[in-house]
Amino acid sequence: MHIKYEDGSEQVVGTDSTWLALNADPLFNPIVSSSYPLNNQGPQENIDARRSPSGDGCMTCWRLAGFVPTAAWERAKERDAYSPALSAKIAQPVRVTTGFKPASIIQVGPGHWFFDFGTELMGGIELEWTGGTASLNIRASEELVSNTSIKFPMRTGNQFEMNWEGGPGTSSFEQHEYWLFRYGELRVKTSLSQSTSACDCIPHLQDEGQVASFRCPDGQTIDKVTFASYGTPTGQCQDKNGANTIAMNSTCHANSSRSVVESLCLGKGSCSFEASSAVFGHDPCHKTPKGFAGVVECSGAAGMAVAGDPPFKLTAWVVNYPWVDSDSAFNSSDDMLNKVWKLCRNTLKVTSLDTTTDSNTRERLPYEADGYITGSSRYVFQREFAWQRHSTQHNLMNPTWPTEWRQTIPLLAHDDFMKTGEVVIAQDHWEFLKSSSQAQCINTSSGLLDFSHCSRPSGVRDIVDWPQVKRDGYQMTEVNTVINAFAVGALRALAVLANATGKLDEAVTLQHRASALSDAMADKLFDNSTGLFVDGQGSGADHHSAWHAQVFPLFFGAGLAEQNERLLAFLKSKRMAGSVYGAFAFLLGLYRRFSDDHGALALDLLTTCDGNSWCGMLSAGATAVMEAWTREEIGEAQPVLVAPVGVSPRHRHRAGAHGRPGLGARLQSEVRPQPGALAWAELKLPVLSGFIEVRVEQSASEFELTLVAPGNTQATACLPRLGGASAELVVDGRPRSGHASGDFLCVAGVGSGRHTIIRRARGAQGRPSHRPPAGHPLP
Repeated sequence: MHIKYEDGSEQVVGTDSTWLALNADPLFNPIVSSSYPLNNQGPQENIDARRSPSGDGCMTCWRLAGFVPTAAWERAKERDAYSPALSAKIAQPVRVTTGFKPASIIQVGPGHWFFDFGTELMGGIELEWTGGTASLNIRASEELVSNTSIKFPMRTGNQFEMNWEGGPGTSSFEQHEYWLFRYGELRVKTSLSQSTSACDCIPHLQDEGQVASFRCPDGQTIDKVTFASYGTPTGQCQDKNGANTIAMNSTCHANSSRSVVESLCLGKGSCSFEASSAVFGHDPCHKTPKGFAGVVECSGAAGMAVAGDPPFKLTAWVVNYPWVDSDSAFNSSDDMLNKVWKLCRNTLKVTSLDTTTDSNTRERLPYEADGYITGSSRYVFQREFAWQRHSTQHNLMNPTWPTEWRQTIPLLAHDDFMKTGEVVIAQDHWEFLKSSSQAQCINTSSGLLDFSHCSRPSGVRDIVDWPQVKRDGYQMTEVNTVINAFAVGALRALAVLANATGKLDEAVTLQHRASALSDAMADKLFDNSTGLFVDGQGSGADHHSAWHAQVFPLFFGAGLAEQNERLLAFLKSKRMAGSVYGAFAFLLGLYRRFSDDHGALALDLLTTCDGNSWCGMLSAGATAVMEAWTREEIGEAQPVLVAPVGVSPRHRHRAGAHGRPGLGARLQSEVRPQPGALAWAELKLPVLSGFIEVRVEQSASEFELTLVAPGNTQATACLPRLGGASAELVVDGRPRSGHASGDFLCVAGVGSGRHTIIRRARGAQGRPSHRPPAGHPLP
């Protein structure tokens, strides 16, 4: 570290053997836990504050000026330099903010507190304990089973839990492993407290309705359900030797057993319920006498008073990538649309580290398609481009397994170029980008991408959608319509990149291949009798038309998926049949290919509270976008409650503003608002050269667009025709002829600065303003 002082002198501080270091293992007592069930086995930090760096229970005092190391601090050991040398990453360092206070802390019982931070956090717990010598248990979750009881383990299998030891004075605790959570519970297990268990067994009786019950000792509450089985469990709560021998019979066991008992009993001193199929949701073995067996753990501290302030100060530290609130804004005449914007914005703000990730709850791993959606979403909110490039470069070096995810890699490179005008990714990884398209497997006979005669990379296979239950019955074959549509999109992206990097002949070839593949899809995968694409060829796929077989050709403009009225009718009937991942292609496909719909269907999907909707997530109490539409939805694995991949609605809020960089030229953009039935809407959108600000107001007789364009910009503005034959627009108070583009009139050459463009219906003289009330200015 080089330090330059005000007097001009300099000092170089290095890390060498003159530094002191502390072995923190006795303090943290780390163990590898199953807290992260898929790709990460996270450490559980069982902190013993009595072994603090300062020896007095203060875990963080060593960071303060004037700290005097104890004898436990030893001289640091030098190691050899890294080879190859470390290099700085292009992304910014993440930020850690401490002292985030809970929205509420509630004492549930003696030695038992519940806390709620009011929003999803990515971080950890800080605790200052003044209650004397104590064993403390901290648990956290994204979900509740009652008003003051968290769901533990989480539905993903995560077990966010720490066990901490406090000394006789004041003890401070600070975990280092980060969690994603909103709620938590603190339990005291001290010499004043004991942990006990309660067990109950209901025999296998033909007559259902026997009552199972658990009761804890006075001052204790049910802390954990360690065993539960409705069906034909075996064994006894207490055999002749006093041992608990109950066990599950897998041939007759309700999978809901544990979750039902948790919802009925956690946090209570006692609970009772019927051992019946009605209570547990289904009959695990029809016409078989059934019973119930269960064991719960009770805990509490009889000496911890219920009244008065708690003997601790609890806060959280939060970590995220730098975020500038003023980089973007949105407001409209629809309150639900505004809430969806805030939900998506909050998701990216609070759940992003320095790369895109599938989810930081469970997998903590960048995937290409998730990164494409999350990254392009972040472009809508933040005028910062290194974050997504850093993520893309990670995926280029560490590609994942789905076929479509590989095909997304050229889209990631294309997106980086379109936002920055730079071609570094294409130049450095050109051959890998081309092979990722899978176009090398196009069958020259059929013209379609066909894996029946071509080997994929090892381990790569099609995904279409996740969870599997959201595939709408898609028939998986070696000639897959979704995969072919992705190949069309990848080839077109590669053609743009080839042209930008001076590979002009290759650009022509790639564009021809994309067009030929699109034509082959129209010829061989499109069913003219239904006006829909089939799922593919072979194994029944050529007789089935799933939602996804329409959505992805629509998104990529492959085959005949443009302005097809039968297709639009099909999509209106199916609505949001796919997952939150599929929703990205669906919404953008509607705006790109069905502009004559003027955003009506997309607006309806975004603001209606049906089963598959962001409105439904908000109604369920979500403060960040969930990985699945509902908490109950399950598929190949339990979905997480927070996943940035679900933020595709932010594209609705772009109001049709799209930037297109030209190398060595001005930023070319098109503004084509599709506000549906909104009376007014306004948007601030970050771009490379600054910010585009857009406001639209509409009535039956007039459409007004206010556009504020940054320097070095040329825009084409397109307004709805409003049913009129005239080509006249009013630009900054002066009549100007526009050119037709579908159901829009467009005017090119709109330069930097503020402009007002109006389209009036035949005979209209103006209309009342729909401007928002005071306090809602143009962003």
